[in-house]
Amino acid sequence: MTAGAAGEPLYGREHELQVVAGLVGGLATGTGGALAIRGEAGIGKSALLAAAARAGGGFQCRVLSATGIQAEARLPFAALHQLLRPVLPLAEQLPSRQRAALLSAFGIADAEPAEPFLIGLATLEVISDAAPTSPVLLIADTEATLRSECSDFEFSRTGPWLRHHPSGTTPPGPAGTVR
Repeated sequence: MTAGAAGEPLYGREHELQVVAGLVGGLATGTGGALAIRGEAGIGKSALLAAAARAGGGFQCRVLSATGIQAEARLPFAALHQLLRPVLPLAEQLPSRQRAALLSAFGIADAEPAEPFLIGLATLEVISDAAPTSPVLLIADTEATLRSECSDFEFSRTGPWLRHHPSGTTPPGPAGTVR
């Protein structure tokens, strides 16, 4: 894994690429983990995430990703919806309270807003249900616009969670950090 977002080489990032490759490669053996990629704008954080996504595909992973979009920064759960959209049909298998909580968070169901714990639990179940035959790699490029609704709780037990944090912010719970 030596290329960035458009497949161009990433110079001087051999160590970071090794860390990312090791984390993603661990999926093949059932090893989960988390990694926060932090640093100043323009140093290649998004390129490392793109390399991770390509590596995940090479390991036959289901790659779910979300990119913070400025226009959606104030919409609750927009990033979580983007992350889960490819597997959202699996929500139909959830218990009714969890299904209603998740779908109402996305504005898809007519239900009262649910407590964040129930939405998180439903998220964890959907991601777990997406992984019976292949591991799931979650990638979130926060770039200061991904909202806190994508909390660490939903993803910490499901496998690698690569999350790009702007410089000066706190990475998720038990995670490695690449700067």
